[in-house]
Amino acid sequence: MLTDAAPILEFDPDREAALDAQKIIQPLPEMPPAVVLCFFREVIEQVCAAPGRPILAWLHSEMGANPVYALEQDGQRVAVVHRQHRPGARHRAGGRPAR
Repeated sequence: MLTDAAPILEFDPDREAALDAQKIIQPLPEMPPAVVLCFFREVIEQVCAAPGRPILAWLHSEMGANPVYALEQDGQRVAVVHRQHRPGARHRAGGRPAR
């Protein structure tokens, strides 16, 4: 393998990551095990933003803050959040950038 040309391809056996979010962010015990990422903010606002619906957390980015809602459907609890994308980025179904 040409490790000098592409050092990102080198294997690192160390299990500890150089950047590990768990070292600075504590897990939320109330966070459901599944998260739904939705591209349609209007749908989230209609379904999730009802008065009294709990907001579990806020995701912050350069594009603003998005609430992470908790929903229960058929006895299953899930988190729902708006999936932001880069301005100008074109995506196909499946999340792959269009060329």
